[in-house]
Amino acid sequence: MIPGALARRYARALLELAAEKGLEDKILGELGSFAEIFHGSDDLRQTLTSIMVPVQVRRKVLDEILRRLMASDLTKKFLLLLDAKNRMVGVEDIHRSYKSLVDEKLGRVDAEVITPSPLGMAESAALKQKLEKVTGKKVMLQQTVDESMIGGIITRVGNLVLDGSVKSFLEEARQSLMSRSQ
Repeated sequence: MIPGALARRYARALLELAAEKGLEDKILGELGSFAEIFHGSDDLRQTLTSIMVPVQVRRKVLDEILRRLMASDLTKKFLLLLDAKNRMVGVEDIHRSYKSLVDEKLGRVDAEVITPSPLGMAESAALKQKLEKVTGKKVMLQQTVDESMIGGIITRVGNLVLDGSVKSFLEEARQSLMSRSQ
């Protein structure tokens, strides 16, 4: 882990280079794939972050992963720079910062919808359209099914949570009745 400001600085520099070539989303995908592999393997993390592992060994491991990912030259150079600066420990933070910057630049926002059963295509499209109208951004909608919900819908857009679940409604009604009886 590296400080947030440093992760954002690396992400901003990477975005500037990617934007020059119109590769913002491509680099986002490649960096995300690498970060996922990095996160999923304790051995890989230990190898790529330990100063006890010789540079040649780290470079060989990194080259092989990047070859398998068919990573672009920009992603390769960036990750090799992180390795050379002993900043590989921050790759996940840098990825999150980069994603945030790319989404901001391209006018996108992530939204999660939690429902007790899957939404139909028409419902999903209508909800996405409404969220795009409200946010003024392109919504990247992710649906999650929570069968423990009684009914309703919970929507998260960025840091905003709109809880329209039946459970929430019942809790508010209970609180209201409790406050009136006192």
